[in-house]
Amino acid sequence: MFKDVNNLWAKKGILQIAEQGVLRGYADGAFKPDQYLSRAEVVELVGRIVELNYFTNSASPFRDINHTWNQENIEFAYAAGLIEGRTANQFVPDGLVTRAEATALLIRMLSLDPDLGPMFTYAQNPYFVHMILFRIDY
Repeated sequence: MFKDVNNLWAKKGILQIAEQGVLRGYADGAFKPDQYLSRAEVVELVGRIVELNYFTNSASPFRDINHTWNQENIEFAYAAGLIEGRTANQFVPDGLVTRAEATALLIRMLSLDPDLGPMFTYAQNPYFVHMILFRIDY
């Protein structure tokens, strides 16, 4: 599936999560396991786990997401109360997500709907935890 995971310790976990539709990789067929995740990419992953389109898409205060590749999911995640900006009016979609931001996002996901807990079969996959907490810059 991904051309750059064949020799990784987490290959099985990556492929399991990809089979569930959460991970899709990049257009060039790569997964890029050593690349840090951006804030926009984390929102995209969340959008593949949580049905963000169930939330009313309200205009977010973020001035820097216009024409971002996943602007709609960022707006849905904001409307759902899952994300905050780095400032009152900037989301910084291309900024690297911090461990604190990713952890807060996961907690908010579970707070949004406690029934999501059992759906987090991804959390049983050691690579999912590694990806969320260690493919993050700081």
